[in-house]
Amino acid sequence: MIAVPTDFAQMYVAREGESGRAWIATLPALIDELATAWGLTVDESVLTGHVGLVCLVERDGQELALKVSYPYEDNVHEGDVLTGWQGDGAVRLLEQDRRHKALLMERAGPESLVTHPVDESIVIIAELWSRMHRHGPLDGAVLTNDAAREWVTRIPEEWAFLADDLQTDEVVLLHGDLHYENVLRADREPWLAIDPKCYAGDRAFEAVSPLWDRLDEITGDRDEGIRARHLQICEAAGFDVVRAAKWSILHALEDGDEHGIVPALTQVI
Repeated sequence: MIAVPTDFAQMYVAREGESGRAWIATLPALIDELATAWGLTVDESVLTGHVGLVCLVERDGQELALKVSYPYEDNVHEGDVLTGWQGDGAVRLLEQDRRHKALLMERAGPESLVTHPVDESIVIIAELWSRMHRHGPLDGAVLTNDAAREWVTRIPEEWAFLADDLQTDEVVLLHGDLHYENVLRADREPWLAIDPKCYAGDRAFEAVSPLWDRLDEITGDRDEGIRARHLQICEAAGFDVVRAAKWSILHALEDGDEHGIVPALTQVI
């Protein structure tokens, strides 16, 4: 059986209490059960993230990744999104156990775009978006129109106009969280995305993820650097500059603007 890393177990107990403790306790036996059901050889190496645990596995000589996630609301459709993309810009899904939130996927990484220059990384992310956005929505996807109307109820009233401004007839399948760590080096293609959320709608919804990540790398005036990166993202991805800024402001306000991007983007809209 695998050994669940102590720091990962402690994090879940601290975050989720007894529910987290119970989930952690199931993991070794669950991994064995899935390995038997799917014909896997499990490596002792275990990777951990914010929402789950990944085991490196093999099947028929193919190197794969087995991910088991805690059942958070925003990741329950991860396998469905990967199925919808069918490997187009993202890792391929081979097996799914919905009850246990387990996914058997094409292996990618460990190298990610975190180690690459931001300018180059934005171009790579934009190319992956262009492929993902060719696909239509899935049942259960959160529509960006609905997200905008819900989020404005939790932010200062002077920003309520964003809900109306961000309504759209566009409905494409979105990643929802394509920051630099969620793009991994792969064998089938140079780079593939992992860890999608389940959103559908306005493409410009995506712009914030590479914008508010790695802000510590901005040199010179911080607000000018934020605006310059925003413009670079929009140019690479073909997003409307003002619309994408409004989405990023709404994302930031809904998150308490802990990254401090709202003052810079207010000058864009």
